[in-house]
Amino acid sequence: MDHRIAGKLGLFGLRAAILAAREHDPALARAGLIAFAIVDLTGHDIRDFLIGFTLLVHCAARAAADVPALLRDTASLAGPAIGTLYNEWADRYPDVAAIGSMGWREVETDAGPGFRNW
Repeated sequence: MDHRIAGKLGLFGLRAAILAAREHDPALARAGLIAFAIVDLTGHDIRDFLIGFTLLVHCAARAAADVPALLRDTASLAGPAIGTLYNEWADRYPDVAAIGSMGWREVETDAGPGFRNW
């Protein structure tokens, strides 16, 4: 997968996560985590990955998903490093990085919760 396609898949993951938070739909949160797991296979820098991943986890919680179970379920679709990250966050949840630590803030929009980064 080239980086252009990986970028589009990553954007899909973020949009799915935000929609999951708005519609309280854990299936959409799962789709976002799967998209990020697939993007990981292109070998992106983990630091860049964490910025979006933190938002995905936050949105999964807003969608009323069982976040640890969701992370464990989708970890098997990622490469070794990100699969480990998914499992570590599942073990530590809810004591994981908050969206603010990655520059995100939640805002209210006409459509429901929205998110801004720096």
